[in-house]
Amino acid sequence: MVPEGWVKTKLGGLGKIKSGATPLRSEGSRYFAESGYPWVKTMDLNNGEIYFTRECITETALEETSCSLFPEGTVLVAMYGGFNQIGRTGILTRLAAINQAISAIQLDKNKAHPNYVLAFLNGHVNKWKRFAASSRKDPNITRDDVLRFPISLPPLPEQKKIAAILFTWDEAISANEDLLANSRLRKKALMQQLLTGKRRLPGFEREWLSTRLGDECSLVTKGTTPSSMGMGFTEKGVSFLKVESLGANGEILAKQTAFISHETHESLKRSQLYEADLLISIAGALGRTAIVPLRVLPANTNQALAIVRLSPNSSIDLGFLYHSIRSDRIQKHFSEISSQGAQANLSLQQISNIQVWAPEIKEQKAIAELLSVADEETHALEQRISNLKLQKKALMQQLLTGKKRVKVESVTA
Repeated sequence: MVPEGWVKTKLGGLGKIKSGATPLRSEGSRYFAESGYPWVKTMDLNNGEIYFTRECITETALEETSCSLFPEGTVLVAMYGGFNQIGRTGILTRLAAINQAISAIQLDKNKAHPNYVLAFLNGHVNKWKRFAASSRKDPNITRDDVLRFPISLPPLPEQKKIAAILFTWDEAISANEDLLANSRLRKKALMQQLLTGKRRLPGFEREWLSTRLGDECSLVTKGTTPSSMGMGFTEKGVSFLKVESLGANGEILAKQTAFISHETHESLKRSQLYEADLLISIAGALGRTAIVPLRVLPANTNQALAIVRLSPNSSIDLGFLYHSIRSDRIQKHFSEISSQGAQANLSLQQISNIQVWAPEIKEQKAIAELLSVADEETHALEQRISNLKLQKKALMQQLLTGKKRVKVESVTA
């Protein structure tokens, strides 16, 4: 049911819809240049305002090809590139050209506000999947699909107010994403300094020593997949960790954790995990790392994860080792030594042979604590961004359906 004062229509009734073109690559600098007119491709679409593009085209390209310029405020929609690309949007902030994979919607400003239309499309991106040609290897939508895409419109002043409200959330998300990017850069610089000895903590002067990881461990092994032994998974029971269960910040992701029965857990002795085991992915996405916390136990893992258990008398601190494995030096080492078969993989021997450079144990603990604080800051920002996006999504569901109406007295025409 349409809210009072709203109308249901289609994108085709709100303005002109055209697609772009790609100039001949063979013309090189005659058609493409570092500066010139922005040329928007699907990967430039960010579901928001577009300020720059990866490539620009020249005046000559505009004169000699079917490429044309679209004005500021034009709303863009990706028409193909796979299900992950279909429906991506953007809005131009300056004159720009587009390629043939994008539809440009030049709106009649007396009918629809560009930022409202952008928000509506972002809130209904899954609808494009219904228009996609599922019989094709690379599903796509057509210009006709864009023309007949349904949209609900409140009066123009209300559109502007809704767009302004959602823009404040976009600004908050963008500001926190900038903070997150800076936080990650600081953490990376800190790791490069502290894990190489380039920067020493006050009060520590002893020389760093190199040790072989296997010599510091009581166990270096890997798990077993239940199905390979004729046993299956269950809906609940004992946690079974996979590569996907290890998050970017070293956390164990509950939603990516499978389960096996207690009987299966008991039968798979080699793959049983203990608190403070270090997990390292050795197949697929190499080098993901996590420390097993008490809360996930009992638990097992499969053969794609190495289980590293430090000896009680090890000269290596677990937290320091965790951050060292995640360092650029060791991650690059993994990439260099991995065998390239059907998928990249590492052997247990290669894990055991990792050389760990470390200072005295007290300095290791101090370094690990500093890097963990940096991780906590990054995780807090990621969580804040996730919460803001969820809040915005809930607000969009209210504002873009008319379930929640906005006051427009203060809105200028």
